[in-house]
Amino acid sequence: MQTYQNNNPQLVYFYEVDENKKVTDNKIGEMLYRDDKSVYMGGGIKNNKKDGVWKAFYPDGKVQTDAFFIDGKEDGEYTVYYDNGTIRYTGSYKNGICEGTWKFYTKGGTLHKSLEAKGENIVCGSCPRCIQIAKTKKQ
Repeated sequence: MQTYQNNNPQLVYFYEVDENKKVTDNKIGEMLYRDDKSVYMGGGIKNNKKDGVWKAFYPDGKVQTDAFFIDGKEDGEYTVYYDNGTIRYTGSYKNGICEGTWKFYTKGGTLHKSLEAKGENIVCGSCPRCIQIAKTKKQ
């Protein structure tokens, strides 16, 4: 466990328990906290990489991001929320690359725009595909 200077937890790991009810060295999850002890984000770990459901939270405890990872890469539905709980944007990843239709909403919940992850469309802005497109456009 890592702590802040005030001794509040910063990072906590969760470990697998074997058939003899002994804790192993195999990490199966982690939780990151803010210095006020509120949860920042957490989820599953497999082979020291993000795996399974991961969530990030606003300081008040509301969900900021819902994501799913396989082998350290986003894979599946990915949704980011405004602090009022409405969806900010949602889309899908496959092996860490955005794909398909991504929808972006206003804070009031109205669909603002919809983009397809193809061609030169920068959609998520953070996957390898979008980063490469952005680099190419800057040159």
